[in-house]
Parts: sequence; C-alpha cells; structure tokens
Amino acid sequence: MTRAMRLPCAFSSRWRIKVVLPAPRKPVTTVAGILAGMWVFRYWSARMAPGVDMDCITICATCAAPGQAPEGAALAEAVRDGLREGCVLRLVDCLNVCHSPVALSIRGAGKMAYLFAGVDPAAQAAEIRKLADLYAEAAGGDITDARPLGALRHCLIGRIPA
Repeated sequence: MTRAMRLPCAFSSRWRIKVVLPAPRKPVTTVAGILAGMWVFRYWSARMAPGVDMDCITICATCAAPGQAPEGAALAEAVRDGLREGCVLRLVDCLNVCHSPVALSIRGAGKMAYLFAGVDPAAQAAEIRKLADLYAEAAGGDITDARPLGALRHCLIGRIPA
C-alpha cells in the first residue's frame, strides 16, 4: 500500500511517500545480533580455544614430487622433535603450492605470516626449528636477519603482513 501526504510548508515543500512492506517470511538477523555473535566468538576463542596466542607452523601433508610419496608427515615428525614450547605444529591437506613440494607456513597472532616452498624434509628440519625460534623473538614476526636459517631462507615465497 502506498500513500502520499502533504506536509505543512514549515517542514517541507515535497511530497512524502510512505511504503508499507509485507512482513518478512524468514527471521531477520539484526546488526546487534551479528555484533553479539562476533563478540561471543572472540570471547570464546580468546579464552577457550587452545593455542590461539601461540605461533603455528603449518605443513602440507599432501606435497609430493611427481611419482613420489607425500613427505609432509615425515617433515612434521622431524620438526616436532626438539620444537620449542609455545609453538604448535599442524598438518593440513594442501597449501596450494603443489608445483614446489614441500610447503609450510608460520604465523602467529598479530604477526606477519611467512610461506615457504621447496623445503627438503631430510635436510631442513633443524632450520625450521631455528625459524620457530627466530619468529618467536621477532617483534611483530618481522625477521630482519634470516642468515641463521641457512638454505631455508631461499625457500621463502611470500610474506603476509599482520
């Protein structure tokens, strides 16, 4: 139903149109409801979820050179031995760097993230542990001197700002 009425000259010299819309058929989420949901998620993740404030090394479990078996799980086991406290290691199905196996990333809350590819599982486990140490010490995750990482520093393919 549409209806138009003339307001007094003191208020306006235009026609005001009121449109009455039918009631919605589905429940409508208000902005207040969306913001409340975001607050609950942030509250829960900050207090209940394990490892939220920890640095996390993510290794691709399915990375493999053509005709070879995936080596991500073997790399994860090699890195896990001797990894510092406060760093979580996890395997994921794919980091989408399939052209250059094995891929890994490191990220922390409020820090830059780094993506590496072409990592040699047999030779670079110690360098990845050193990367975790340097990353923990770096303010904001910005590693300024990567020389202690050896050949791993040449495997870096991306750095993502916090």
